[in-house]
Amino acid sequence: MARSDLSPSGDPSRFASTVWSELRLAAGKDAGAQAALYRKYRRPVLKFLERRVPRGVDAELLADEVLQSMLDPAFLGQADAAKGRFRDLLLAMTRHAMFNAGRKERAEKRGGGRGRVSLDDLTTDPPADEEERGDFDRLFAKEVMAHARERLEGEAATRKSPEAEVLRLFYDGGKSQKEIAEATALSEAAVNTHLDRARKRLGRHIRDVLSPLVATRQELEEEIKHLLGVLSRRGRRPAR
Repeated sequence: MARSDLSPSGDPSRFASTVWSELRLAAGKDAGAQAALYRKYRRPVLKFLERRVPRGVDAELLADEVLQSMLDPAFLGQADAAKGRFRDLLLAMTRHAMFNAGRKERAEKRGGGRGRVSLDDLTTDPPADEEERGDFDRLFAKEVMAHARERLEGEAATRKSPEAEVLRLFYDGGKSQKEIAEATALSEAAVNTHLDRARKRLGRHIRDVLSPLVATRQELEEEIKHLLGVLSRRGRRPAR
């Protein structure tokens, strides 16, 4: 992989320190931080690998290997000082694990400990093609949306508001405002109000999920625009 694959062209911004602080905490054997790391990033990595590894290769083992490699203090020291987006680095790490899956030396290391990965290792892999990048971005975007929806649902439950349910029926159920009103015993006017509020709250939660992964406000805006654009090509796009 060309080194430019690890950072956006012409973008001198750094990886956000909040991401690496979280990773360093997990690397220090903090059980809560490790659980949070796996909950946030394992699913898109696993889904990407399941679609691409040969039969007989354990995609779950590789997904765990990707996240464990990111907790290596030596790797963290390099990555924290590198330039680029966390999403791009995660893709590079995932592809690197996939390329190494068929090598005998890698199979042997699985029985006796995993080998270290450096940023230089990632530059030797073939560059990601458009289909791979698009697929990973969709999986990553869906995960961001899932975490934002979880936050919205938790908030709505605390406030005893039907906003999350209205949003679910509209986007997941494909129901019209009239149908939602009939299903929830709300008026159409109330449905429209709750839907508008839910969209705005969801937009704030999307920002909260993404903000630790970027270093600047401009990057945050670009990342939100990109990931929502990815989702909009596969279905209805939630309003920001």
